[in-house]
Amino acid sequence: MNMLPIVRILLRYASGALVSAGAISPQLGNGLAADENVAMIATGLLGFAVSELGYMMAKRRGGAT
Repeated sequence: MNMLPIVRILLRYASGALVSAGAISPQLGNGLAADENVAMIATGLLGFAVSELGYMMAKRRGGAT
């Protein structure tokens, strides 16, 4: 499954929320939403977070780690 389009959509919404909250400038928000490298890095971080969460849950429940 290709997660890149999903991550791009999530980045678009996240950058819009940050711009509307005043946390980042509109130019930076556009850059985050449009840059493919940012989407690829976010996809990698999302995969890392999911695998670490799975590891922590398995360890907590006494499963194989």
